[in-house]
Amino acid sequence: MVQVSSPLSVVAPRVQWESVGCDCYRVHVAGATIGYVDVVGRVFVVLLGCRYDRAVEITQCLVFEHAIDALQTRAVVTLSDLREAGAPPRAIVTAARADTRATRTRGRSAA
Repeated sequence: MVQVSSPLSVVAPRVQWESVGCDCYRVHVAGATIGYVDVVGRVFVVLLGCRYDRAVEITQCLVFEHAIDALQTRAVVTLSDLREAGAPPRAIVTAARADTRATRTRGRSAA
């Protein structure tokens, strides 16, 4: 059996979600909250932010997986967020390497 993973799963910790109410999901990466998904009828309203009361709506989707993808692409989880959330050391090191690669790439394109 061959396992294929997307490039995001290699450099980023896994995105998870949990129900925090009858119509709301909290989305987190390595324990650090990146946003929420509210279910309003048949629409999934995507809120970006670590606190529900301060989160900002970024999009609306008809498919739950698209809502999670929207949060994953827009969220920035810092290394300190991962440490505070008690992320395993491997997730923190992986995130640090990804951040270093992104910084190097930005430096080359600007030159």
